[in-house]
Amino acid sequence: MKKFIGMSLAAAMLLSLTACGGTTNSGSSGDSSSSSSSSSSGSSTTPVEVEYTEDGDVVVTSTEKITLKLAHTNPETSVFHEGAEVFKEEVESMTNGNITVELYPSSQLGDSKEIVQSTAMGAVELNISGSA
Repeated sequence: MKKFIGMSLAAAMLLSLTACGGTTNSGSSGDSSSSSSSSSSGSSTTPVEVEYTEDGDVVVTSTEKITLKLAHTNPETSVFHEGAEVFKEEVESMTNGNITVELYPSSQLGDSKEIVQSTAMGAVELNISGSA
């Protein structure tokens, strides 16, 4: 059950990234092939496909290399970091290494407030923070 929840969360996060990571196309180059994103607006987004196998596993396919930064303030011995490591392993195995996750524990990228601000500005894609 934990594996299913973890994979579902990973797939949901990847789908949310496809909605946020768009580029504008100012000209018509005539090349409309290899866009496997499920965008209904026709704009170009990160091409990611999510498929479900018969046994309930999730398979995520990306046609380009993507690196995600995950930052948090917890030490490497915390359960939060252990969860981040499991998330990293799941994402990288589900995408055959096309999506990699870089972990930044122990306030390497700043305190909680700075990490949340960095996430809002797009410098960090993922964070683990408290509710305070």
